[in-house]
Amino acid sequence: MYYSLHYEHGSFVDDREPSRYVKHIQGEVREYVDDDGNEEPIGRFSVYIVDGAAALNEGESLFDVFDMSSSLFSCYQELYGRDEDLKRKVLRAMKTDMTFDSGVLILDRLELIPSRRGRGAGLQILRWMEHQFRMGCGVVVLKPFPLQFEGGTPEERGADEDDRDFKRLELGGYERRFDVALRKLQRHYAKLGFAKVPGTPYMVADPQRRLPRLDPLEWIPGDRHFEEADNVSNFGIGARKAA
Repeated sequence: MYYSLHYEHGSFVDDREPSRYVKHIQGEVREYVDDDGNEEPIGRFSVYIVDGAAALNEGESLFDVFDMSSSLFSCYQELYGRDEDLKRKVLRAMKTDMTFDSGVLILDRLELIPSRRGRGAGLQILRWMEHQFRMGCGVVVLKPFPLQFEGGTPEERGADEDDRDFKRLELGGYERRFDVALRKLQRHYAKLGFAKVPGTPYMVADPQRRLPRLDPLEWIPGDRHFEEADNVSNFGIGARKAA
């Protein structure tokens, strides 16, 4: 199968807020459906790129830069020390002693429709997201979290008639034990070289590493429904099929 990322990004000219050093890019994942180059949307994605080098060069505190949202600020608190350098445990997880770039790539979200999960599609797309957006970054970050637990337990969400995402993404059949679901996600992302930062909910990877090669996805013309096995639906958010 062949996939593509489509997105637009806009910003204010002469924006004087610390948030000017953060690019939030959101877009659509599409799949090629025939040999004529026709595509159809199969999901959504979101990344944050923090230009730490520019902020530091211009005298801006990373504290203020990450303070644009609660989720970014939580990332800063967990991964950075008071000197605004990455903590030693982060570097150890990345298997390095230092980074040469101050930028941060946060793989925030990847959501695929149910019929397109499986055969490693999520990992392939995640790998390409990192490849596309890691330039100038010294660390790549993601926060695994089982999507079926977003906003409540699977039981609570399944009983909520207004929870459209739970039904749209067909999450009722996924693992209902949070700790088991989380460990499955962590093992899944480790296939791309991500490692857990001890004492935090985050996983990190060195963007200077050679990206792992994944088995190519088989393209079968007319095959529109994949087995739901290796579902990667969100970063910061994710789901795995129950065993």
